[in-house]
Amino acid sequence: DTRNPNSRLVQMLTSKSAKARTSMVEEHAGCWAVHTAPSRSIRYTRWDRLDQPIPGFSDPSKIVPRKKAVPWEKIPNARFKLGSRFAEPVGGAVEKLTSNAMLNDNLREERDKNRMVIAGQQHVKQIRKSIVFGEYDSALSHAEQALAMFSGAGKHGADLLTELSRGGPLGYIMGAVRLHVDKMLAQAKDNLQRSNYDKAMSLIPVLMEASAWLGGKGVIYPLASEPTFYEIRRGLAAIERPEGVKLVHKLKSDIETEERNLATGLEGQALASFF
Repeated sequence: DTRNPNSRLVQMLTSKSAKARTSMVEEHAGCWAVHTAPSRSIRYTRWDRLDQPIPGFSDPSKIVPRKKAVPWEKIPNARFKLGSRFAEPVGGAVEKLTSNAMLNDNLREERDKNRMVIAGQQHVKQIRKSIVFGEYDSALSHAEQALAMFSGAGKHGADLLTELSRGGPLGYIMGAVRLHVDKMLAQAKDNLQRSNYDKAMSLIPVLMEASAWLGGKGVIYPLASEPTFYEIRRGLAAIERPEGVKLVHKLKSDIETEERNLATGLEGQALASFF
């Protein structure tokens, strides 16, 4: 067989005497350089003698005949790879699942369910990011995908599924958006109290967008403020109290009024020094 690299060397070694064979082996070993560890690769060093045949290799000018490849017979309706346990047996024999095969099946299912839980947790993380950036519809789609992942994970995602399935994806997102609105509203009021009007005004678009999105879902938020003890004692509890987008507009007008009053006061103080 000319395709075997050692066939020529074996043929030459078997046709000589013992002394000649030893010298040929030594000459052949001297034609190769062995690199040091860890590669231990060999390299041919006698490129100046290419006119002579290289022991161990076939003649490069000779074309090695190869048999023509015959394509396999196609198996119709093959849903799985040939040789898979899930494929139909070719010979008609029935392969019984061993305990090891059943254990591997169980481990594979457990790994798949754990991966589904991890994917659902990634969607929950994206829900928080989307709400912070004001992408509420994207957060709703992530909630739906997280619910599907946790539902498919079985007992592995049962604990994480409880909060999502209580009010559905929409209810979960609406609750998260309400919490976000409460946080932004508290920050805006705190900045207004501290005379940080720029920071307070920067939160107004976020509140407007969140309140408008909740209004589109049929929920009015933020809610109207409760009457104080002073207002109840003096019969002022029945006055109109803004809620939802109107409350955000009122907060915006309060910020503008306070900022205008501060600017007027500073201007008066500056002019008082000249008179």
